[in-house]
Amino acid sequence: MTEQTQPLAPRTAARNRFRLADFNEITIPAITLVAVVLLWEVVCQVFSVPEYLVPAPSRIWADSMLMKEAMAEHTLVSVRTILLGFVLSIAVSFPLAVLITYSRFLNKRSTPCSY
Repeated sequence: MTEQTQPLAPRTAARNRFRLADFNEITIPAITLVAVVLLWEVVCQVFSVPEYLVPAPSRIWADSMLMKEAMAEHTLVSVRTILLGFVLSIAVSFPLAVLITYSRFLNKRSTPCSY
């Protein structure tokens, strides 16, 4: 082995560790979500929980599929509202940040501990 290839081994091992950590950050919550939904379904079926109290996930899914067009429409309206709010927040906050940064008066008045 040459001297140039030796330092690469620890970095590769560290990179693989980060990939495993990233994998665990995704899989553990996903497995937990599936387990909770399955437990919810089993509890609703075994204990005959009334639907008006807690509907089973299968019932929620079936009803959602019956009104998927309305849900898609409402989802689009919500996404448009969220995006509009995001754009408006940028349109207001960016000029305000520039104003506060370059105005000594506004900078002193908006900083909690003026120095």
